[in-house]
Amino acid sequence: MRNRFQPILSILFIGAIVLNFYSIQAQTTWYNYQTTNQVRIDYSDPVNCNFSEGEVQMEYIFLKFSNLTNIAVNISYRVEYYYVGTGCATCTNNEYIYTINVPANGSITTNCDFKSAGQNKLAIFKKYINRTNKVQFDKFEISNITIQ
Repeated sequence: MRNRFQPILSILFIGAIVLNFYSIQAQTTWYNYQTTNQVRIDYSDPVNCNFSEGEVQMEYIFLKFSNLTNIAVNISYRVEYYYVGTGCATCTNNEYIYTINVPANGSITTNCDFKSAGQNKLAIFKKYINRTNKVQFDKFEISNITIQ
């Protein structure tokens, strides 16, 4: 009897995870950052992410890159973080230069999971929610965008 319920419970559990993922994605509001004839770059409202079973809570802004062409493209870009009273904190740091591949007529973004390689390239850290922030986030900019 127990063996018959195990597959059903597994299916229900997986279904709940999938629905939760899609409901999070559906709730995200996107704003256009820049559009060219090849690529559209959007950013989200700030999103609260919980890590380490809620011990660490952070706020991120997610990026979404959409390929408007029928061939895959590589997009290189720099993310510049600006903080109140200090200006650009990352403009001279090459660690904030990223390259991503976006499939033909597709888009890529991230969520709080960050398990896939490179997903952190699509998340802009804004602040800690439950810890002290040493600086106050002001804005971000995306620069040096090249499409190949």
